[in-house]
Formats: sequence, structure tokens, C-alpha cells
Amino acid sequence: MQRILRLFGNAQAEPENAQPPRLHANTPVEDPEVEHVDEDDEDEEDDEGEEDDEDEEHDLRYWGPIKNISNQALIDLTLSILDPGKQLNAENFLVLDQDEGTFHCVWIVETPTREKIVIKVPATGHADRWTPEDAVNIKTEALTMAYLAKHTKAPVPAILGFDCTFSNSIGAPYIMMGFVEGKPVHKVWYKHQHNIEEIRQNILTSLAKAMNEFGKLEFNKIGTLHFDGDQDPVVGPTHTFRVPKDIKDHPEDLGIARELKTIPAFSTAKEYYEAALQEKEAMSRIDDRVRGIHKILRTAFAMPPFTKVDSAGKSTGGETFVLAHADLDLQNVYVDDDGNVTGLIDFDGIKTVPRCVGSAVPMWLRHDWRPQYVWPGEEYTTLSPQELDRYRNFYAKAMLEVAGEDSDAKFTEKSAMFTALHDALYGNGSAADAADKVLESAFPRTHSWTFTTQLGEGGWKEGEEALRERLQNVLAC
Repeated sequence: MQRILRLFGNAQAEPENAQPPRLHANTPVEDPEVEHVDEDDEDEEDDEGEEDDEDEEHDLRYWGPIKNISNQALIDLTLSILDPGKQLNAENFLVLDQDEGTFHCVWIVETPTREKIVIKVPATGHADRWTPEDAVNIKTEALTMAYLAKHTKAPVPAILGFDCTFSNSIGAPYIMMGFVEGKPVHKVWYKHQHNIEEIRQNILTSLAKAMNEFGKLEFNKIGTLHFDGDQDPVVGPTHTFRVPKDIKDHPEDLGIARELKTIPAFSTAKEYYEAALQEKEAMSRIDDRVRGIHKILRTAFAMPPFTKVDSAGKSTGGETFVLAHADLDLQNVYVDDDGNVTGLIDFDGIKTVPRCVGSAVPMWLRHDWRPQYVWPGEEYTTLSPQELDRYRNFYAKAMLEVAGEDSDAKFTEKSAMFTALHDALYGNGSAADAADKVLESAFPRTHSWTFTTQLGEGGWKEGEEALRERLQNVLAC
């Protein structure tokens, strides 16, 4: 069912730039010089041709007809949402741009009043790949964005409409939203200019103000927001997808085949992490090293800031949780030339999480807590541990200034560590990497492999007691 949302969201500023050119269909152009291919090169060319054919076939299976949606269909969809009375002329609408990421295709449409509209279609949005859970997820994304825009001052694009079905002008599920002016942070942060440090600080200060808005909404469970009419949302299960276990048996489906994983909602962080640990233990090849890693994770998650406990160390319950952007990285934060945040995009996977995770620094300031971090790195984008510490501290102070000392901002300074532990179970992190880095903080110059292995062997009472004591100090906020 197509939904139109006119009352939710923030109004978008009228663009100041000159009108971009209209998109035209690609027209084949003959190459004036046709290169001669020697017979010795024909086999190589044939192999390349076969690879190209395979790539095209894979691309077609991945996207289906989505990338070929016509401009007229996009304009018709825009009119159906913005002009149901059919008073506007379709010829006055322009499709300005089309872009694709890994998981979505996006078009920008300009209205007769020079307002820009964004239409976002998921790569799974065709009959061969779409599932009922995909429909739930796109509805959740759109309505959570609208809920944020209505109840906070977070810079969320205005949601104009969405559809979880194929019964619309473009024949695909979509979200239609307002356009975010500015440019992504990755086009600003690494610029070589005299005032780049001032711009970086502006980005972090402005982003802290934006993310503080997320913390103003609290919920009684960890999970995904589910909406029913005009009622307040209820926190329910989260539908995710992963690579099938048997993908090695059909490698041609890599990147296309998916296996559904539904995660229930949890009332306490302890239950949330314990469920993931049990699943990881059931799927892992268990040896003493792995047992030791799991002991470290279980010990960490059973104490603050992850779990509320009393003086005896027992969970007290009564926790509340906050919404967190699942991919708060350079490409999804938009800023102006001075570094002021103009908007956030890509709310796929937004859900409620423990507060120490919801108040985290942005992802580009966590690289040293991610697996396989190496510095100096080959890429110019690799920041040193000292630089990352400096920017994390700056962002943490900015959060404290805007939110206050009694707020979740007290977690921000150490949040790269908290998110590394969290992502080891609910993300793309590594349990071994996170455990080793936490050990390095708790037991400097201790060989992590030896420590975890001895811990996993069992019977090491002194080690377990020292681990609890040291982790309390390392995790304390």
C-alpha cells in the first residue's frame, strides 16, 4: 500500500545553485577508430568477453529491472504523491540524476518550484528477490525517519511517501523524501586547505548537536520500531539478512542469495548480549582460545555500561534504550562548506540499542577499534591512533556541552571500545579482535593469545578475578 506523509518531516531549503541540466538517455556513439585485434589476442578477448557477460548476468539478477526505471515513470510517481489532484504539468518536472550504491538506486527529481525530491529503491525491490521481511524493513525505515523528524530536531530528510509493494508507477517499492543539500563528509574531511582543522571541528560540533536529538527518545526494549496507524511505535523484532551457510555450493549466487535472520526484541541488555553469545558459541569451532574470548565478552557485557547492576553485581532491569543510526559514516553525513551538518541519510537498519552504543562517536573515528586496522596505512584516509583519540575527545566534549554531564554523553569518550564489543556480536566486527584490544587496555604488555587460552582452559581463579577488576576500571565512565 502506498503511503503519503505530508505532515511529518523537516522542510527543505530551496537550493541556491543554478538549475542542473536535464538527464538525457544514453545515445550510442560510433568510435571513429576501430582497433584491430590480432589473432594472438582473440582468446584473451574472448575470456574478457565471457567475464563481462557473467558480470552483466549477475548485475541483472541483483538489480532486476530497477536501474532501467524510466524517467517518465519516476515523474509519474512524483506527481501521484505531490499532485494527486493532477493540476501540474509533467513536462515541468525534471529527472536530474541517477546514482546507485551497493544496496539502493536513487533518483533526484526537480519540481516546477525547483524543489528537489529523492526517490530511493532497494536493490532487492523486484519480484525475484523481494520478501515480506523486506517490506517490513522499508516501512520501518520510512516511518522511523518520519517519527524522528516529528519528535526531534534531528536533521532527517522529510518523508513524502513510501510503498512496500510493486503497485505504483515505477513498479517497485520505494521511499520518497526531501533532498539534503551539501556534500558528504568524505569530500570535505580529507581536503588539503589551510582551515581544514577548523572545518573538522565544525563537523564534529555540529554532528554532536544532531546526534544528541536521537537520545531524546527512549524506548523500553532493544529492537526495531514497528508502527500501526497513528499509534506510538512498539519495539519489535529485527529482520536482517546474511550470506547463506551453503553459499560455497553455489558461488554464482554470492551477493544475491540471502538467508533471513530474525532477532527478537529484548527487555535487557544482558539478555540481548547473552542470546548472541550463545548463538556464536553454537556456531563456532570451540577451543580454549575461543572459550577465553567468549569469557571476556560475557564478563564485559554483564557489567556497566552495558548492563545496569546493583552493588552485588546483579542486573537490576528497568533499562531504557535509544535509537542509533546503523551506518553513521563519512558518506551518510552531509555538511556545507564550513562543516555544518545539513542532514543525515541512509537509515537502513536503524534500531534501538543500549545507551552506551547509541551515544557513540561516528564510525570514521573508530577505525583503530575495527579489525585489521594498521597505521601507517596505505590509504591517505588512515588516521593515526593519536589523531583518532584527539578527535574522539573533541567529539565527546562537544556531546557533553550540548547534552550535559548527567546525559549519555558520559559514554562517548570510550564509545569506540563499546561499539567494538557490540559489533563483535551484532555487526561486522570480530570477537577476537575486540577481546584482544580490550585486554590490551586492561592488561598492558600481556600476550593476549596466552591470556585468553589460559582463561579458556578454566580453573584460573586469579585470572578471572583480575579480569573482572580490570574490566570494571577500563569500562567505567
